[in-house]
Amino acid sequence: MKKYMLWLLGVIIWNYGYPVALPIYDVGMAVVLKHVFDLDYFN
Repeated sequence: MKKYMLWLLGVIIWNYGYPVALPIYDVGMAVVLKHVFDLDYFN
């Protein structure tokens, strides 16, 4: 649950921080953030 909330917060920050980004960049960043927050140091 903690990892999901951190990922969701990252996606929200990305979407509001870069509102003019193309949709493909939004999808790409969501995937990148998913892999970052899947690392073991976020237990």
